[in-house]
Amino acid sequence: MPLALELSPTTNDPMSSFDQRHDQMRALARVLMGLGHQTQLVSQARAVEHSIYDWKNPPTIQRRWYAVAPGYTQGEVELLRESLAGIGLTCSDPFTAPDAVRYKTLRRTVAQDERGEWCSTLVVRRWPREAAPGWLGQALGADEVVDIGVHISPQEPQRFARYLRKQAAWQNDANENKPDAANDLGARDAESVRRNLIAGTDRPAKVAVALTVRAKERAEAVERTKAVAYRLGLSLADVREAQFEQDSGLQATGLTGKMDLLGAWRTLDCTSVASTGIFQPTTVNHKGGAPIGTSNGMLVKLDPFDESLRSFSGLVTGSVGSGKSFLLKLLMLGLLGVETHVVEQSDSEYGGIPGVTVHRIQGNTESERAGWLKEFVTNFWDMARRNPRPRLLVLDELWSLIRRPELAEFIEEMARRGRKFYLALWIATQQAEELLRDAKAVYDNAPIRIFLQQEDRDLGGLAVATKLSQPARQFLRGAGRGQALIYVNGMWVPVNVQADPSQYVLINTDPRERLAA
Repeated sequence: MPLALELSPTTNDPMSSFDQRHDQMRALARVLMGLGHQTQLVSQARAVEHSIYDWKNPPTIQRRWYAVAPGYTQGEVELLRESLAGIGLTCSDPFTAPDAVRYKTLRRTVAQDERGEWCSTLVVRRWPREAAPGWLGQALGADEVVDIGVHISPQEPQRFARYLRKQAAWQNDANENKPDAANDLGARDAESVRRNLIAGTDRPAKVAVALTVRAKERAEAVERTKAVAYRLGLSLADVREAQFEQDSGLQATGLTGKMDLLGAWRTLDCTSVASTGIFQPTTVNHKGGAPIGTSNGMLVKLDPFDESLRSFSGLVTGSVGSGKSFLLKLLMLGLLGVETHVVEQSDSEYGGIPGVTVHRIQGNTESERAGWLKEFVTNFWDMARRNPRPRLLVLDELWSLIRRPELAEFIEEMARRGRKFYLALWIATQQAEELLRDAKAVYDNAPIRIFLQQEDRDLGGLAVATKLSQPARQFLRGAGRGQALIYVNGMWVPVNVQADPSQYVLINTDPRERLAA
């Protein structure tokens, strides 16, 4: 059996701009250009049948991504792993891929597999001529139970360039004898690709793409397959249903490295292959994280101390009533083995949260309060350096004090160096623009940034300062209470924040709901 790598996308941004998606596409294309053997990229989705989370909208989909490397040596797999990690695809240790799931009942276009699921496979036979980056991932939507297998076999550039030259010459001759728009367009496309191959900016590859749609019932599988084929048609791709080839379909979308479906292979440039965007949509699912909600039907778990983070600092910002404190308390409840401290103006917001120590600002004047806060964070910082352990310190709505010169530099040092002593410093504030203006180092050293609903008067400056894409701006402008946009290591993830009833009773402070209860 071939070796495989499980991939964790960390930079494929569903809220990215067109230019950012194009850069991601080009980065993947460069990796594909360096392939030495036939390789398979796989996206697998499974329905979550029985969620352990008592939420209004629990997770419905679990996704995993893989790279399958048949014919690779152990050393070549390690090189592939390094290349994928370089473009934001964190890779597991190599493992031997399992056998493909087999079918037990076969019909003309559907089959029932060993686990009782009904499956139907679609084969891509014509690609969009001009496809937006990520066209395949976007066409499938957020909650589709669809497995995708992209098979890539590198080809020799010079040989294919000669073929393209002959094709362009033939189409030009045909167009002179009888002018035809298709011949003219084909000749120009062939010449453009040929020039890229000669210049070494692209490389040809034989490519085959299969999609296996899954459902619990046969009729549901048929309807889902029609819906997927329709959406792919809207992206100007052409697909066919595999008939009496369900065994080959399950192989093509399993971790086998095998593609035997009829008429599936096409020769394309690596940039076109990379445009598929099968690593979308993604989520944040830190191994030891606190469950805080869902994104596109997938579970979101957040851990300030996750090993993938370059530092442990965090930032939460949003307008009044957007749910900043609710989200922070949910995070605190879900983190195990973490010593948590909160400094706030009063002890009414975070009091009563198990395992959380609340510190109330002391002093009558702002100068006295700033002095108290400086003494507190100085002592806390000394304690963290003497006895490193997982500690979370949240400074809630204290921006007027933090920005004072005697505190700002010290807070920036804690944000920058806290990782060395297992300290996560998080700041919650409504004054995001002021923080970006007066304490940019705090923002820059926060690998986790959480944005909730923003007022229009604040969003413009914030969007410019943080370089938010247009989709991200639109999300924040229309976000409801408890809807957040989370930035983690370069990726923006929209989140529907959720708590179970027992957590909700502890962390909800809305007086209207408390009175109703």
